Amino acid sequence: MEQTTIDGLTQYLTALRIAGCGEITCRRIAEEFGDDTIEVCLDDWQRLTEIEGIGQRKALAVHEAIKAKHGGDLTRQERRKNQRRMEQTRFFGSIGVHGWTLHRILDKYGEQAKEVVEGDPYRLTELD
Repeated sequence: MEQTTIDGLTQYLTALRIAGCGEITCRRIAEEFGDDTIEVCLDDWQRLTEIEGIGQRKALAVHEAIKAKHGGDLTRQERRKNQRRMEQTRFFGSIGVHGWTLHRILDKYGEQAKEVVEGDPYRLTELD
């Protein structure tokens, strides 16, 4: 897994300000579950107890925080789509693209936005 993904997930989890989960615990979660972190926290949160320093109470707190943030009633497919959009937002943020420009890129290129821009950055000139 790319270090930027682990760093992004760590920052994301830390920003949720879950009681008892500081940056070190959040990094452990991100390193353990990688791209599946959000899915595990929502659908199989008991697995969090496999990580050193996380008991049932803390695992449940992580689950509840992510459920509140991601809408626990969403289908797995809807959550994957949201996760993909979050990954793209992190990528574009890392290269200095934010706000309205980011929305225009995502609207124009959809789920393939990152790949389009990585393959041919000059495609950004097509935005009006």
